[in-house]
Amino acid sequence: MKHFLTVFESVPDPRAENVQHDLAEILIIAFLAVLCGARHCSEMAAFGCAKLKFLKRFLKLRHGIPSHDTFSTVFRMLDPKALDVAFGALTSRLVEALEDGAVVAVDGKSLKGAYDKGKAHAPKMMVSAYAAGLRLTLATVAARDRNEVDAALEVLGLIDLKGKIVTGDALRRVVDARSTMQSQDGRDGHCQGRRLLPGAEGQPEVAFVGRARLSGKAWERTCRRQDRMPCARALRDPRGRRCCRQGARRIP
Repeated sequence: MKHFLTVFESVPDPRAENVQHDLAEILIIAFLAVLCGARHCSEMAAFGCAKLKFLKRFLKLRHGIPSHDTFSTVFRMLDPKALDVAFGALTSRLVEALEDGAVVAVDGKSLKGAYDKGKAHAPKMMVSAYAAGLRLTLATVAARDRNEVDAALEVLGLIDLKGKIVTGDALRRVVDARSTMQSQDGRDGHCQGRRLLPGAEGQPEVAFVGRARLSGKAWERTCRRQDRMPCARALRDPRGRRCCRQGARRIP
């Protein structure tokens, strides 16, 4: 929680000087409440009251839990750009904390119901970079004209990939993606590619796992882990049509 406190303390407080509740503590309570499903300020206050004993482990809370009116006032006055900068700094700190060999998964998803009138067949698409170990989205970019590949390359450029394993399921231009990771490393040819995952349905096997300055032991450990992963194969009839999909049991 030290990272959260340090980052949120950098957000300027728009309130008067005689306030009782610390802004960083309010933001942390709201952040944790939203992660637990809170949708409005009343639920944030209720979450704080229910988890008071837990919150006092790392927060001072000299005046107790803020009321729902306090949460509402803070978010109405808060500068959204400053809060966005704070979350960006927090994400950078979390990326730095990732160990060598951590998996960063890049994938695109269509947003349900996010389409213009008359274009229900083409909803908006977002491409995200997801840290599997932290279970946290590190960066998200909108795919212009539903171009998932260009958006994925843009996402890769926003993250420090040194020592990380990058996975993608539909990256057709592997050379461009590999060049993006090499440019972060500063030396050509230092990013080694390895095909581990099958491509998306109807696409060639171009998904890859990129490695940038990954130590030999970490790479060998990753390969052994991949060899133990379960796999599945499609069964086809005599005419070549896929009739069913057979899964494999996980190897201990």
